[in-house]
Amino acid sequence: MSTRKWTTFAAATLLATALMTRPAAAAPTDCSYQVDDVSYEASSYCSSGTGEHRIRVVQSGGRESVGPWAPAGSISFTNISAFRVIDAWVETRG
Repeated sequence: MSTRKWTTFAAATLLATALMTRPAAAAPTDCSYQVDDVSYEASSYCSSGTGEHRIRVVQSGGRESVGPWAPAGSISFTNISAFRVIDAWVETRG
């Protein structure tokens, strides 16, 4: 086998091995959220999984508040306005 073919083969093998040994990521689970329209705060919490989550809140007039991505086991928090809450949910990514 020529040096060029051997180098290409070795690089491909190394790349395949690196991709296979990558830790698996799973979207967070056991998630909950809280919206407090007295203190104008919203938060989400996911107790398990290895991915990230964040709180999303839609209020009247199309206003949307989004918390930062947080790892499972941590809280994602955002402030909201005094407008009526239309919907709220936990967004996850693995």
